[in-house]
Parts: sequence; C-alpha cells; structure tokens
Amino acid sequence: MTSNELAVVVDDVQKEFAQNAYVDLATLQDENETSSHVETILERRTQALSAEAKKRLYDEYFGMGPLEELVNDAEITEIAVNGAGSIWFEKGGSLYRHPDGFLSGLTYQNAVRRL
Repeated sequence: MTSNELAVVVDDVQKEFAQNAYVDLATLQDENETSSHVETILERRTQALSAEAKKRLYDEYFGMGPLEELVNDAEITEIAVNGAGSIWFEKGGSLYRHPDGFLSGLTYQNAVRRL
C-alpha cells in the first residue's frame, strides 16, 4: 500500500472521529479513552489491509509513525525531522532522506508531543 493510500485511511479515520467528536469528546474522560475511540475506528477501517499496512497506520497514531523503523535501527546515529514530510537520518557517516513521512499534519503533531 502506498503512502498516498495510507494517507487516505488516516484522513478517513480523522473525519470519522471528527464527525462524532461533538458527542464523544464531551464523554471521553482522558487520553486513554480518546485513544481507545480512535483505535476502534482504526480497527474497522483497516480490516481489509495487510499486516504491514495496519502496523504502519497504528504506528502513525500510537507510535512514532515513519520514525519507528529509524529509531529501531541500531546503525542510525541521528534523526532530523524538519517537518511532516522531511525526515533525514545519518547512517554509516552519511546523511539520507527518509522515503517515508507522516501521513497527516495531525499525526505529525501528535508524534512531536509524544517526544
């Protein structure tokens, strides 16, 4: 699944959450409950996707999105995030542009907050 196709799923999840937000946000008690609500929507929206696509989407919402694979690579010595779609990393003394990026501005902002 391409990044553009994954971005469509992210957009759909955000729209569904926003459509219900005027009712649901008033009843959600904390961040865990909000995450649970997003996870329920995400589960429904990703049933037909591959395990790899599902993992990428869950990482986008609950992990570090495109940074997950970089953070878990012991050979990477530095990561620079210049924006949602501009991620660079150093490996073996050379600087590379990461071919992936955050799938939306909101998920990028959420990942920055988690840091």
